[in-house]
Amino acid sequence: MIVAAALLATALPSRLDAKSKVLPSCNAWLTRTARGADKRSEMQWRDWTISALADSCNAIPEGLRDAAVQVRSVKDRAERARILANAATVVLGKECTIPEPLADARKLAAACPLPPNLRFRLDNSMLSDIRAVDYGLLNAMLRALIGANEFGEEAERVMLNFTLSAQILGEDVRTRERRKGRSHP
Repeated sequence: MIVAAALLATALPSRLDAKSKVLPSCNAWLTRTARGADKRSEMQWRDWTISALADSCNAIPEGLRDAAVQVRSVKDRAERARILANAATVVLGKECTIPEPLADARKLAAACPLPPNLRFRLDNSMLSDIRAVDYGLLNAMLRALIGANEFGEEAERVMLNFTLSAQILGEDVRTRERRKGRSHP
């Protein structure tokens, strides 16, 4: 009995510590994320931001943080997209379900617009380059930061970096798929 109590006493704090991780302030997280992007190419900003979500502030929903951790160990692009899309859907709600994460973002944007009063807009050509999963993540991050009153200049910079990178990556994937389609009739 004493041994069991001692084991329980040593196990309990580690379980609590795992769940009660101290999160950085949103300002600290956004600054760190923006500075990290400065050290990377535009093509890497999207992945950097997703990676940084794992250690983001409490304004970012836990489901998004958990998904960012989970995709680190997943190699398959479609599976990573599905994990992130599911997390974004939970944050955004059923009206913003992302059935095809790797499709372009035009249909999702029509059903699930970005928050109003942003200083930037995504036109149809941008939405055709951005994958639905990335649009969903962008929308979820924006809504979370705005809802927590944490959306300032640094947050806008991180979101714009993410969006530009997602657009570049989506355009690159589309171009490669087009070339592959031409070479294999």
